[in-house]
Amino acid sequence: SEFTGQPVEVMSFLDFDRHQHYDGIWACASLLHVPKVELPQAFQRLWRALKPSGVLYVSFKHGSAEREHGGRVFTDTTEVQLRAWIQTLEGVAATDVWLTADQRPDRQEEWVNGLVRKAPLPTPVGKLTTGGSDSFLPKLVHEIAQ
Repeated sequence: SEFTGQPVEVMSFLDFDRHQHYDGIWACASLLHVPKVELPQAFQRLWRALKPSGVLYVSFKHGSAEREHGGRVFTDTTEVQLRAWIQTLEGVAATDVWLTADQRPDRQEEWVNGLVRKAPLPTPVGKLTTGGSDSFLPKLVHEIAQ
């Protein structure tokens, strides 16, 4: 908050509770600090926080290890496991999962990346009035009568 001049909330992913609040969530190398057993719930909470058509980006170190180092948890994952977590989310419109090399010159690790788009809200058929020969008044009268 002091650096940005904006309010900043600090909480765990399991305490995060927003509903259709964000257009996008960038979780770059952050979910890897959640214990594997808690990751499905963390994914659900982030997904719930996205608006329709919202996008979630995540990245993990590639592998299957879970370890503690320097007082922090590290959970690696594979493409298969990431896709399994994504499959539990409702209303997924598109998914892309890929591997990248670590860009830091002193590192040789690979990263699993995931980009998931939430489905848009369905457009009600026949409810949109566009004008011209598609007059609003008859539709309004019909809806009021219903």
